[in-house]
Amino acid sequence: MDYGFILTRHVTDKKTNEYWNTCVQQINKFYPLKPIVIIDDNSNKEFVVASREHKNIKIIHSEFKGAGELLPYYY
Repeated sequence: MDYGFILTRHVTDKKTNEYWNTCVQQINKFYPLKPIVIIDDNSNKEFVVASREHKNIKIIHSEFKGAGELLPYYY
């Protein structure tokens, strides 16, 4: 069975930036070879900073603002 991870993200400040970084770090810790797709729901680019170089990530910038709950189904 082959699988990966899908995360939605909406970064608005430093604290919410920490959430996605921690989530990706933990996935990489336990599943280092599995792909991670991050669907960005129009985050504030001023605050989006990777805490380290993450592995196996693809970031999709959504064109649908505020539709975070539905984005994993769409993409």
